[in-house]
Amino acid sequence: MPKQRSERPQRRGRREREYRRGPPTKAARAIVLIVCEGTETEYRYFNALRRQRELLSVTLEVARPGGQSEQLIRHAIELRSERARQPDSLPYEAVWCVLDREAANEPESFPSAVERADRARIELAVSNPCFEYWYLLHFRETDRPFHHADDVYDALRHNDCLPGFEKNHDVFEQLALHMDRAIERAERLYTAHAADMQDRFPNPSTLVQRLIRTIIEPEKRR
Repeated sequence: MPKQRSERPQRRGRREREYRRGPPTKAARAIVLIVCEGTETEYRYFNALRRQRELLSVTLEVARPGGQSEQLIRHAIELRSERARQPDSLPYEAVWCVLDREAANEPESFPSAVERADRARIELAVSNPCFEYWYLLHFRETDRPFHHADDVYDALRHNDCLPGFEKNHDVFEQLALHMDRAIERAERLYTAHAADMQDRFPNPSTLVQRLIRTIIEPEKRR
């Protein structure tokens, strides 16, 4: 009587298990929290960026609690802690606060807010005097100091920028065409100006470009 071979059922069982495996799972996307001081301009901008880019590598969560400097940093820390307490949620890859220094009208709590953010490892996208300076760099390279935000708005209304500009209007589509140029200008001016002034957030400057780069550069590497 011929001997039975035991290998064949084992191989068939292994193959069947392989066929039953599901498709490979995608790596979890990095989750970045952006906490905005401005409840309209910045909030609309980053949500428009998320929609336009159709991000595949990064998930953006945009919060707009309002309030100035110190209050904004505290809220960002609370949001990060709340997420950490949720057992089924991935932690934030990074937490950014988007806020203004406001030049001559700097909030009294600004220095202590920066210190708190540094201790808590919160990233800062500070614009001095205002977020709209980032807009201006899409059209014009300037390191002329601005006394306050209204000076930036006036510059934006020139014919070569955004004629008729009004604060809180949605201008993302007009800006998006020039984003790469704005990133280059903002970084070059910040590096040169901060070195000359020995000031971390000189007037004028913005660090919005560094936040933008953390969002879009992973997409370019896909």
